[in-house]
Amino acid sequence: MDIRHLSGGRYREASIWMILAAAAIIITFALLARASLNLHAALTEKPDLAVMLLLPEEDITNVTLLREQGNERSYLVETKDKGIKFVKLQKVAGEWKIVEVEKMRED
Repeated sequence: MDIRHLSGGRYREASIWMILAAAAIIITFALLARASLNLHAALTEKPDLAVMLLLPEEDITNVTLLREQGNERSYLVETKDKGIKFVKLQKVAGEWKIVEVEKMRED
């Protein structure tokens, strides 16, 4: 395509569409980067949220911190359908990981 054969209006229209497309791409990547940073912060700095993010298949209604010992945290997690569970998180390489999930009996 040769620019000399474009009219002024077509050139302006093509330029506007290219600027809009570039802006849309930049905004999309910026939003994805921000979401990634938020998720990373939730997994490393806020273990209470990490319980909810690391157990997505559970319909969690309540999370109670039972014990905190340095790099380990124990929680009592109440779910809507599957009852009460004991969840132990451990901080490994700067991220919280689920070490143990145990279903509790309700008496």
